[in-house]
Amino acid sequence: MKDLRPLPHFYTVQQVADLLQIHHQSVTRYIRRGQIKALQISGVYRISEVEVQRILSEGIPNAKPTKKTKRRKKNGTKGSSGSKA
Repeated sequence: MKDLRPLPHFYTVQQVADLLQIHHQSVTRYIRRGQIKALQISGVYRISEVEVQRILSEGIPNAKPTKKTKRRKKNGTKGSSGSKA
């Protein structure tokens, strides 16, 4: 009988996003940029356990920190509903 090797484990984009505590769209963007290696099976990305371990130990290569956007202040005075009497 042949020696059976264990099958590699693969993660979904959402599972990787949860592990890294980032948005799933960020994971998809890193995959499309080639910063995370993944397989595309029937249009769905899968990331190998080996790649996840690499990311956890080394980080995502060339990943830029996200910019925090500031909310714009609305023009007008405090408490104004926008209509004049």
